Amino acid sequence: MKFANYAVVMVATLLVALLGCTTKRGTGTESSQRTVQLSEGEYLSSAYIEALKSTRSPLAAGKTGELSSISVQRDGKRFLLMPGYNFHEGDIEFAFQNDGSISPASPKDTWSEYTRNLSASVLDDRTLRFGLGDDKPATYIFVKSATDYVSRIVLAGKYRDGRGRIYEFTEDGWAVFPDRKFRFEIGLDHVLDPFDYFMDGSKMWAFKRKGAELQIFPTSDANGPEEISSDRPYWTLREVR
Repeated sequence: MKFANYAVVMVATLLVALLGCTTKRGTGTESSQRTVQLSEGEYLSSAYIEALKSTRSPLAAGKTGELSSISVQRDGKRFLLMPGYNFHEGDIEFAFQNDGSISPASPKDTWSEYTRNLSASVLDDRTLRFGLGDDKPATYIFVKSATDYVSRIVLAGKYRDGRGRIYEFTEDGWAVFPDRKFRFEIGLDHVLDPFDYFMDGSKMWAFKRKGAELQIFPTSDANGPEEISSDRPYWTLREVR
């Protein structure tokens, strides 16, 4: 009988303890508040990324919308968001506070007709939703470096020319050709250059993709902005990766 009474007391004590823990979890502030956490670097719109993967053309991907990229940088307890238009120019910086509110980062920047309907929200630490003006909010995905990310999708890989020689564009930004090795950077800004291109130092090379074939053309700025200077490719390569 004493054992039965002891068991009842122990069960009752355990129930009280469990109920106490449940109440604390339900009323705690940590579980009910969501703080803003974003990875620092560049974000590309999901529409741009999808078009880039399907076409392997930055020029074609850029036609999905002017606001293709957003740069994010931490500033104390807030994050600074810089929208980028056509990879050519930026707008004012916006401050995304820890409580989820957003406003111009600098007091000297005032709201304008263009920045109406401003909204931003964090989906996770690598994805955000952003919209302003007449544009509906779009999803932006963290890629860290836009040029590195685009280069990996569009150019990175090994190629062979008609003589069997190997050419390679590496993921870390090196072009390894039969006669030399050089740093390259893919072009994302097509406002003045309406073709796909990469930079070899100060020299610009245009390129076109036709399936596994990569055609590379010389360019010239003799008449102003750079333009493709020959209809005949300087190199015609076939991807072998």
